[in-house]
Amino acid sequence: MINPILYEHQYNKLPEIYQDYKTLRKAVSPDDDDSSIFDTIPIYGKLKELPSKLVGHDYSCASALATLAVLNGPEEIGDLFSAMKQIKSKFTGKPYTPPYDNKIAQHPFSFFRGTILRDYMNPNSPDCVFPKLSKWLLKFDKSLLETRLGKFICEKLGISVDRTKTDIRSIYYTDETPRFLNTFTFKTNNPFKDLLARSMTRTSVLGTLAIVGIGSMHVKHKVDDGADFLTEAKNTALSLGSTIVGVGSLGALGAKHFGATGSLLGVAAGTLIGAEVSRLLSK
Repeated sequence: MINPILYEHQYNKLPEIYQDYKTLRKAVSPDDDDSSIFDTIPIYGKLKELPSKLVGHDYSCASALATLAVLNGPEEIGDLFSAMKQIKSKFTGKPYTPPYDNKIAQHPFSFFRGTILRDYMNPNSPDCVFPKLSKWLLKFDKSLLETRLGKFICEKLGISVDRTKTDIRSIYYTDETPRFLNTFTFKTNNPFKDLLARSMTRTSVLGTLAIVGIGSMHVKHKVDDGADFLTEAKNTALSLGSTIVGVGSLGALGAKHFGATGSLLGVAAGTLIGAEVSRLLSK
């Protein structure tokens, strides 16, 4: 985690930091000053809140946001390139082959697999410093569908889940110990149940906990500044809940029908919903 003290010592440089932020925003989106559409860009969306957090002395929250952005950068860039390849194929005629058929399957999302920590968290990798600790942490690095709650929901709703091997590398993958992910195929004649199962598969347990943790830091900071705890907790819960549900469901819907591009657009739409809810609650 990036040390919050580093931000505190740099408080006298906030005008420069904020000016750099505005310059970057203007360069990427000249006509977009306040719209939350810009917030949906991978990586940048997480960093967008940093200036306000720093100005408000919310160093713990700023530290957590920056850390998440750095960790998840590789995965988000990978998603962006996959979408670009898919779009490019429409114009060049060069076929784009996804790792599996999105219309019938969905692979489970992970918190560590797509980050810069993947090799350090892989207990089979020589880069892993604490293999036993990594094995323990990876037990919790699963999708919501793979938890007891997810299995209970599928059982109660009559959703049957089949697994199929893919060539997507697992976080346990090395050349000496190749490991690959399974995709999940859901057997149900109800499209809403199918969407729910897909959404749970795309919702990382540790990722959700990280987001909730950042929200808790924000609530604590506001309460320390004199805000009402119940009001802040309710607003933060509604904002985070709408974001998680929106990103999960719209990302799943987009991925099913339009592959990588649809997934990216669905995640962006879900992020917009969360940003709009947050804006309305702050009025």
